Amino acid sequence: MRLLTYQQVLLLQVLDISFCVGVSDDGLRCVSRLPVLQELRARACDGLTDVGVAYLSASTRLVVLDVSFCMHVTDRALLHLVRSTASMPQLRQLYLSACAVTDEGMDHVTGVCGELRRLGIGQCLGVTDSGLAMIADRLKCVEYVDVYGCTAVTSAGLDKLRRLPQLKELNLSLCSVL
Repeated sequence: MRLLTYQQVLLLQVLDISFCVGVSDDGLRCVSRLPVLQELRARACDGLTDVGVAYLSASTRLVVLDVSFCMHVTDRALLHLVRSTASMPQLRQLYLSACAVTDEGMDHVTGVCGELRRLGIGQCLGVTDSGLAMIADRLKCVEYVDVYGCTAVTSAGLDKLRRLPQLKELNLSLCSVL
């Protein structure tokens, strides 16, 4: 393995730290300082919490954020991310699968991230038809929504999503209704 120089690290645009058990909130604080970072994948990093995700609000160039399977990431993390309207203006892809996110989190995200193209909320058991309605009403540019295993949604909520004008792909695997 070749180590990166300090200058190379500062030029990182894509960083995938998924499944790294040692990643912590302090690690995300350091990552948030990378000046040109556009894509961060931190799937299944058990040490990440709402605090770590909150640090990312300083990463205004992020286009892709994936914190799927980080079980300590909740609605509070999303509130931190969207507190400032200038926060993450470039964000187009957000993946939160299997996080402790509910309709409250969907309210936070859909209220200020209207340019999202891809949203992954599979296995977010607290997302209901109300959360899907917020997505349908506010994310008119969304092309992909993953509601894999969202057991609290019904056909009424899914019907709202299906009416999205730009929707190209909807993952309904393991949903109790189709």
